[in-house]
Amino acid sequence: MRQSRATFDADREVVEVRRALLPDAKGWTVPLDEIEELYLDLCGNQDGGPPGFQPFMMTRTGAVQLTMTAYDRKTADAALDAAARFMADAGVTVRRAEKPK
Repeated sequence: MRQSRATFDADREVVEVRRALLPDAKGWTVPLDEIEELYLDLCGNQDGGPPGFQPFMMTRTGAVQLTMTAYDRKTADAALDAAARFMADAGVTVRRAEKPK
C-alpha cells in the first residue's frame, strides 16, 4: 500500500491519488461529492499465491484504484473503512461494496 497514496483533503474537498512506482505520472484529483461507492475488487495472483484485494472508488465518471493491490484482506478493508469514516465526517455519504455494481 506504500507504493501508492490516496490523500483525502477535507479543506479542498478532494481525493488525490498518486502512484509512487511512476513518480512522473499524472495523478488523479477527484472531488469528494463525485464519489459514489467504495469497494474491494478481488484479483487473482498470477504466481499461484493468495488472491489480492484492490481498493477502488467508483465516481460518476468511472472507477479509480485507490492503492496498489493488498494481499491482506484486513489491510485492504482498513483502508476502505478509514476512507468511509473520513467521507462520513466530511458529510459525504458513499456505499461500501465488495465489487462494483
